[in-house]
Amino acid sequence: MHMVKQMFVPGVMMEGAATCCFVCDKEVAGSGVLLLMGQTLHSHTGLPTKIGQLLGEEFVVVVQTEDVLCRRCEVLLNHLDLLEVEMVVVKRQLTAFLQAKYQLSYEPSGVFIARHSSHHKRCLCLSRLLLFK
Repeated sequence: MHMVKQMFVPGVMMEGAATCCFVCDKEVAGSGVLLLMGQTLHSHTGLPTKIGQLLGEEFVVVVQTEDVLCRRCEVLLNHLDLLEVEMVVVKRQLTAFLQAKYQLSYEPSGVFIARHSSHHKRCLCLSRLLLFK
């Protein structure tokens, strides 16, 4: 299995320190990362922010200076971060293909407008409103 490179060096716990993981409550002894100091590897988002994004707007994540993540939860958050970054790239590419095929232009108002195209007879369902000009 591919190991995640350690990005959290400034936030690594002091030797001998023991506490529980902020996420899973597993005891962490010397191998955790301080939440306030850590960032994800791919989007460089602060760990408290990433946890907040995971939980959604209904929750507020309050972190204390001594709060830590265990290695397992650190790897899981970094994996989630990688998937989210890759998803943005895939969505952009697929959108570019659709825009090219259906001659769509994206207007600042959030509407896709289809220019004259031989594909007008097909039904194209997009998450944004599609108008034909």
